Amino acid sequence: MPLTVRIPKLSYNVRLGKTKRDRGAEIRKEAVLSGVHMRKEAGEAGFPRCKGGRTGCFTLGEPERKYMEKIEYVLPGEIEKRSFEIIGAELEARGIVLPREQEAVTKRVIHTSADFDYAETLAFSKDAVKVARELLKRGADIVTDTNMAKAGINKSALAKLGGEVHCFMADEDVAREAKERRVTRATISMERAAALPGPVIFAIGNAPTALISLYELMAQGTFTPEFVIGVPVGFVNVVPAKELFLGGTVPYIINRGRKGGSNIAAAICNALLYGIETA
Repeated sequence: MPLTVRIPKLSYNVRLGKTKRDRGAEIRKEAVLSGVHMRKEAGEAGFPRCKGGRTGCFTLGEPERKYMEKIEYVLPGEIEKRSFEIIGAELEARGIVLPREQEAVTKRVIHTSADFDYAETLAFSKDAVKVARELLKRGADIVTDTNMAKAGINKSALAKLGGEVHCFMADEDVAREAKERRVTRATISMERAAALPGPVIFAIGNAPTALISLYELMAQGTFTPEFVIGVPVGFVNVVPAKELFLGGTVPYIINRGRKGGSNIAAAICNALLYGIETA
């Protein structure tokens, strides 16, 4: 039996094509995705009406029915809450019990990536979350290696604690100096970050050279970061750059292996910030 979908509130929000076939395709797509878009022209466009031909009631075939039956209707304001419920249930089904201190961070990373591997690959130094949050409470700034990570961090939450997000990668003088010295912009950016006053949390999600540069500054005895979030993604130098900090003296949250990214770095920062807000 076909599935009949009744639309209580008519709303027309599709671009009509030039032909009746085009209109039908557009309306069909919107109707299946949202369940709220329909208009009396549906019949003209090739969409079969239900018995009685009432506007706002149409019939889906078997292909659409298969997917419509799987759709879970959730209010916009409840989507994130429902997502975390699903994550918790799937972790339980996999037999994974996260340490309480690390739970919020790991779950938000999974929420951002839909990748449950992070439950096993994220590494935390001793009391890492507590240490990072204490730094944030003291007004620590966050330095990222991409503007994407900078954009993803909740800057209003950070500003309430007296902190600011910095990314020097796109600065013209950074690019110019990197070219002159034949090094990466990440190297120059980390040197600029080391000169910032006050505590700094480094959130590295793209450039392994940023982690390498921080380690070199430590080896030279010129600078030691207060905290490192090391989640660069990729193939070249990514794994060894992360391993420079694993088990070291600098507090960290590191993702082992090749996975990571700017979105992961931002997610970790936000999880730390949100934990302070709700504490």
